[in-house]
Amino acid sequence: MPVATPAPRRPRMAMLVGNQVVGDSRVEKAAVSAVRAGYEVVVVGVSHRTTFNLGRYGSVPILRVPVTFRRHLAWETLHGTARPDVTDWSAVLDPEEAAAMTAWDLAHEAGAGLPQAVVHGLSPHALPDRARGRLGRAARRLDRLGPARGRRGPAATRGRRALKNFAAGRTGAWREVWPLIADYEDGFLRALIDLAPDLVHVHDRHPLPAAAAYDRYRAARGLPPVPWVYDAHEWLPGQMMPGPVDQRIAWKAAEAELIHGADAVVAVTDELAERMREYHALPERPVTVINGPWGTQLPMDPAERPPLRTELGLSDDVPLLVYLGRLAAVRGVGTLVDALPLLPGVHVAFVGSPDPDARQGLRDRAAQLDVADRMHIVDYVPSASVTWYVSSATAGVSPLLPTPAHESAVPTKLRECLLAGLPLIVSDLREQARFVREQGVGTVFTPGDAADLARAVRDLLARQAELTAAARTPKITARHGWEAAERALHGLWRRLVPTPAAPPPVEIAPDPARDPQPRGLLVVGDPPTVRPLVDAWPADAGPVTLRPPREVPEGRGLAVGGPEAVWGVLQDWVTDDRAHGTVLSGGEGPLWGRAEQSPVHELLSLRARGRQVALVAGERNLAGVDRRLTAVPGHPWNGRP
Repeated sequence: MPVATPAPRRPRMAMLVGNQVVGDSRVEKAAVSAVRAGYEVVVVGVSHRTTFNLGRYGSVPILRVPVTFRRHLAWETLHGTARPDVTDWSAVLDPEEAAAMTAWDLAHEAGAGLPQAVVHGLSPHALPDRARGRLGRAARRLDRLGPARGRRGPAATRGRRALKNFAAGRTGAWREVWPLIADYEDGFLRALIDLAPDLVHVHDRHPLPAAAAYDRYRAARGLPPVPWVYDAHEWLPGQMMPGPVDQRIAWKAAEAELIHGADAVVAVTDELAERMREYHALPERPVTVINGPWGTQLPMDPAERPPLRTELGLSDDVPLLVYLGRLAAVRGVGTLVDALPLLPGVHVAFVGSPDPDARQGLRDRAAQLDVADRMHIVDYVPSASVTWYVSSATAGVSPLLPTPAHESAVPTKLRECLLAGLPLIVSDLREQARFVREQGVGTVFTPGDAADLARAVRDLLARQAELTAAARTPKITARHGWEAAERALHGLWRRLVPTPAAPPPVEIAPDPARDPQPRGLLVVGDPPTVRPLVDAWPADAGPVTLRPPREVPEGRGLAVGGPEAVWGVLQDWVTDDRAHGTVLSGGEGPLWGRAEQSPVHELLSLRARGRQVALVAGERNLAGVDRRLTAVPGHPWNGRP
C-alpha cells in the first residue's frame, strides 16, 4: 500500500509593525488577506506595559517583541557622543556569531565609496529634493550601463556605490543621529532570526532596518535572500514627529537608504506612489494598496456596543458628525469643537484614541464654548465593525491641518465613512479634497477655519439626500473596499513567493472577542498534586489536554528546535487560547517557550483574557528566602524555623 505524501507546508510570512498591533486595521486586514492567499502568517509587533507578548487576531498569532530602547536612553543621557556605524549584533546573537557578523559589516562599510569626511561634511538630506533626485537618477543610469548582476550581488562598481550612498546618505549614519532606530532594529531582527520566514512584509518605518539587517545576516551565513516588502503607510519626508529634529532627519535617511533593498514597495495612494518613485529614484513605481475597510459590515453584540447613534441616545433627526482616529491637535479636532457654537442642534462624536490628556483637552474646550452636551467621545470599536458602528451618523469629518504628509494623505477614515454610507466633510488639503470633489461625495472647508467648517456642514445638510445617495452607490463600494486592495497584495506576494493553488478558508474579519467562550482544561506538566484535579474534571465541562512544558533554549531563542518549533509554539498558543477556558500549571516550565518570558507571565496573560488559571507549586518555594534575607536585612522571615 503506497504511503501518502504529506502536503507541503504553506509558505511562511512575517508581518512586522512598530506598535502593539491592537486596532491597526491595515495590519489586521493584511494579515487576513495573507492567510486567504495561502500563507502561514505571524504578526510581529512591539511589547508594551499595557499588553502581553502573545495575542491573536482570529487564527493569526501575534508575537510582541521587547524593545529595550537602551541606545536611545544612553543618547538622551549622553547626547552628542559617537555611535557605531554597524549593527550591534551582540544584542541579538551569541558572542561568536556576533563577532563574525560585526567583522562582515565593517568590511562591507569599508567599500562604501565616498570618503567619510565628505559625507559627514554635507548630508544629502540637507540638499533640495530636486538635487537628490538627480543624484539618484545618475546612479540608476550607471546601473543600466554596468554589467548585469544580482540585486544583492557584491560586485557593484565604486562609482555606482558612491553615487547611491551619497544620494541616500552614508550607510547607517542614521544610527548616530537617532539611536532609537537601532533599538527597533535589534528587537525585530531577533524575531526574524527566530522565525526564518519565507517572506517578510514590513509595515511602516520601524521594522525597516531589521528587514535590511536580516538580508545581511543571511548573506554572511551563505543563505539565500528572503524577499521583503516595504509597505509605506504615509509620506515619511513630510511627517511631523514629536521630539528633536534629529528623529525626523534620521528616519528620513534610513528610509532613503534602505528602501532600495526591498523587493517591492507599497504605497497607500497613487499620488504617494509617484512621489516615492521620484524622490527615491526607484526603478519602478510602488504598488498602490488603498487602506479601505472590508466591504462587508460586521455588527457587534448589542450588549457590548450598540450603533453609535443608539449609544449616544440621539434620535434619527439629530444631525450627527463623526470623527474617527487619533485625538491629536494636528488632525484638526479642535477646529471641529470650535465650529459647534455656529451649528445649533448639531452633535459631534469623536471615536478616538484613549489618550486621557487629549480627551480632557477637548472636554475643557467644549465646556468653555458651552457645547459640552453636544460633544461626545467614545472608545474605538474593532476595525472590522467600524463601518457598521458609524453608519447611523449623518456625515464623516476629516479636519486635518496642513503638513506635507497630510497634503498627500487620503486618510483611512474617509473610506470607512464612505463604506458606512456617509458623505464627507474634509479640510482643503490636496489629496483628500481631490478625493471628495472628484467623486462628488461631500463638501470642503479651509483648514483650521471653524467658521468655514460650519459653512461646509450647513452646505452638506442642505444637500444631504443627494450626497448620501452618491456615497452609497455600488461603484463607490467596489472602488474603496479592502477587497480591491487584497487583489493587489495577492498579486505582489505571489510574484515573490508563490502559494498553493487552494489556500485554506479563513473568516474575512476575525475577532477574538467573538469566539465562543472556551470550556476545556489545559494542564501543563504532570505533578502528582494535579492528577486528582484532572480526574475530578466533569465529563461535560469540555476536553482535557495534557501537555508537557516547553524546554527553554539557551541564549535568546524563543523555543528549542529552531524556526519549526517557534512556528509550532505560536500555532499551539492560538489553539490553546481558543479551546481552553481553564489552565493548570505545575510550575515545571513554560508552555509557549520564551514568548511570554516566564510561566507566571503566561498565566497572567491568560487571566487577562478571562481564563481561569492556577499554579500548582507543590513543595516548591515561590520566593527565594535566602536571597530576600540577604537583600533585606532584618526581614521578618529571619525568625523562620
